[in-house]
Amino acid sequence: GKLLTENIALRAAYLSDNEKTFTPAMYKILSGAYEAFPSEAVLEAICKLIMKGQPGKSEYFKWYTLAVEHDLHSTPLYEYYVETMPENYQKLLPLPIRKYFTMNNTLSDSKRAFLYANIIRNRKEDPGTFADYSEAMASFSSESLKERKINSDYAVIYQEFAKEIPGMEEGELLARVLFTDRIYTDDPRVREVVVCHEQLKNEEVSPLIHGTAYIRRYTPDARILFSNGQTKRYSSTVAYSVEPLMDRKELSDKCRACGVGDPGLILNICAGGGKMEPVSLRNIDAYQKMVELPDFTSSCKMDVRERLLEYYSENAENETDVYIESTRN
Repeated sequence: GKLLTENIALRAAYLSDNEKTFTPAMYKILSGAYEAFPSEAVLEAICKLIMKGQPGKSEYFKWYTLAVEHDLHSTPLYEYYVETMPENYQKLLPLPIRKYFTMNNTLSDSKRAFLYANIIRNRKEDPGTFADYSEAMASFSSESLKERKINSDYAVIYQEFAKEIPGMEEGELLARVLFTDRIYTDDPRVREVVVCHEQLKNEEVSPLIHGTAYIRRYTPDARILFSNGQTKRYSSTVAYSVEPLMDRKELSDKCRACGVGDPGLILNICAGGGKMEPVSLRNIDAYQKMVELPDFTSSCKMDVRERLLEYYSENAENETDVYIESTRN
């Protein structure tokens, strides 16, 4: 009867401990046993078994979730919970997970970014965890910036922790990721996304991975092209969506205040609205840098020189000394 079947389930759980490697047959038996008679013993046996195979498969997330809910403590359980978690998971993470990783830094960088971004997104609901992790997140933010790592999670971390830009060097690093857009397409022909700014000499090529690429776009009129990774390029025939990863206004102002000379930032200051803005006291420093930097095309530099000369001649009377000084530099 029923009693016997439950005993068999527990017996299977007990015996599975002797298995040296993962076997699909045993997995099937234990899964069936748990569905019929959910018990912590069977759940623990399932987790131990899948950890003998390929524990990072996303299909196992459901078992790790149950194990965390039942407060089971097999050693790498929390790591695998985070490693297999769906990428679009936004809810507050379970408390044991949040507590565990304050003490144990065993996650890969991308999963650590995921964990930290989750803590930042849910800080109103759980300010305590945000405070506990704050120091670790701040240093992770500056380390990741040095390596120019960027995706939606890193963007959340930079938005929060790059506000305190200590100086020029950090500002330059931030400027390199600040204008990143995430682009998505499910067109099977596409392997790479190419971005061309008419003012810049070089185009930028970004790989498309699982339908997603991260591109840098400094002006709204930059051309987006798609490539099959060899010689073919497409523009109008590819359907795609694109969105900026960060809120740029405040951070770009901070980069400017540090005197950052990143060509992308300079271009955004002068043409971020879609066309070249009139020269003014607000942007004259950026226009001057545009003439000096090797990244801009010669036709762009000619245009900028004309704009500057016109501006100097119009304003010569009012502030002669300032402008004579700035033409000498």
